[in-house]
Amino acid sequence: MLQKLDFPAAELYLQGAHLTRFKDWLFLSSRSNFTEGKAIRGGIPIVFPWFGPSRTDSSAPQHGWGRTSLWQLESQSHSDAILSLRHDSWQIRLTYSFGDMLSVRAEVQNIGTQADSFEVVLHTYFAVSDISAVSIEGLDGLTYLDKPSGNARFTQQGTLHFDGEIDRVYLNAPSPLRINDGTGGYELHGDWNAAVTWNPGAEKAAQLSDLGEGEWRKFVCLEIGAIADGAIQLEPGKVWTLNAEISKL
Repeated sequence: MLQKLDFPAAELYLQGAHLTRFKDWLFLSSRSNFTEGKAIRGGIPIVFPWFGPSRTDSSAPQHGWGRTSLWQLESQSHSDAILSLRHDSWQIRLTYSFGDMLSVRAEVQNIGTQADSFEVVLHTYFAVSDISAVSIEGLDGLTYLDKPSGNARFTQQGTLHFDGEIDRVYLNAPSPLRINDGTGGYELHGDWNAAVTWNPGAEKAAQLSDLGEGEWRKFVCLEIGAIADGAIQLEPGKVWTLNAEISKL
């Protein structure tokens, strides 16, 4: 059984420093794995220190080791928690604050002896009324890498809508970004340099064993962090930070 921390408005697992509940804002699959070493489908998985497959080791875990490692709890109160993880040449510390909005701060330190690069992403699954009603504002005019097209580069034209599988990395993404779903939505503020938009669509969703039937309609992933062209090169001893605040529209 995975160890979790309970808060009045939130639920947080030590494996992956994985936030699975904040109010009713986050989607969590009915078929999520809560097994040691398995990623949880939904909430906010922490992608670190690479996004997607490792570029140097084909046997390494998808999206890095951060989302399935056991993190250490540094402190906890009724409205916040600080967790940390040391692995290889990296130390990463996450601070969650639960109030009217959700605040997340990630601090990455190079504890090695030479410069190295990393990617980090807050892979947030937002609960929505139906993906067909979802639009995302703030991406117009940005260059994006389109995974279904082999990471070919395109330019976003207008507001993003979802029709079938969408899996894109937007470069130089601004703050704020806004999700609308016809009945409400979310606004994200912070200091990221890239954003990912993802929904598998019906065909791809049918291949995901840890996603319930039809549940692909009930979430959209808007993930923010440092990815691809925005990967961070960090000198030994230096610290890089990412801040994000999420509010309900």
